[in-house]
Amino acid sequence: MRSRRKPPNPDARGTFKTRFINAAATLKSNVQWLIVTIAGLTAGTAAFVANFESLNSQATTYLRNREYLQSLEHPYPSLLKENDIDSWNLGSLELAVYQIDGYLGRLRAGPSWIKACLTDESIFPNHSRQYNDRMELPESVADRENKALLLRQIDKREIQPDLFLRINDPFERLLERASSALLRRYKETEIGGLDRTQLYLLRNAIYALHGRPFDTAKLEKYANRKGWQSRGAAFTMALMSPVELCNALYLNELHAAREIAHPVTRNFRRPRERRPIATADRFAS
Repeated sequence: MRSRRKPPNPDARGTFKTRFINAAATLKSNVQWLIVTIAGLTAGTAAFVANFESLNSQATTYLRNREYLQSLEHPYPSLLKENDIDSWNLGSLELAVYQIDGYLGRLRAGPSWIKACLTDESIFPNHSRQYNDRMELPESVADRENKALLLRQIDKREIQPDLFLRINDPFERLLERASSALLRRYKETEIGGLDRTQLYLLRNAIYALHGRPFDTAKLEKYANRKGWQSRGAAFTMALMSPVELCNALYLNELHAAREIAHPVTRNFRRPRERRPIATADRFAS
């Protein structure tokens, strides 16, 4: 006898539907989790790449700065003694302070004549790499002690009687000062009273005192009138002190600034000259 098929159980149908819905929900949740995970991994990878590039850039910058610092030459790496600088004039003491600050990167925003002075091999042949124009360095104990000593010596020089005040002519007085002090300290006083022509002559006179030949007839005539003999080809920059050479660079910059601030008028005939070059190894005439 043939057996009868049992009719579908309604409860079984409901159970299958519930299981299907639950499985679909689980799958949806897993897909969402997978999407979120992939997004997180993508963001993490992008962040890792960005961080890696940043670290690589920082490492490159560090290595370049390290190489740059190793190329610098500290002008006074050890402690100075008072006996060593007793014979230095005011200008040499001031230059030494500039040398230390220049090495520490504190003169990067300073006037261009200072950088030209501190980086000129004819002025500082043994410290042509003393100027730091990239970063500010921490002050060492030697730097701090040396600057304090130099500033004390500067204070001593400043309270001494100024014998140059006996010279009535400001131009002649500045010319005498140029060998022993940085002329920038007289910018608001004696230099302020000079016109452009006098600045031009003063700058060149510093060289001419040591026999540097002039390039123009006007300057040659002026030197002859002062009795300054030209050394011709025998002249070398070694005949001049760093203070004098740096003063010449300072006056060169100041004269150029005066030219810009006060253009030549019809009543002023500008001396014929070649374009001045702000280096001490060429006569700025």
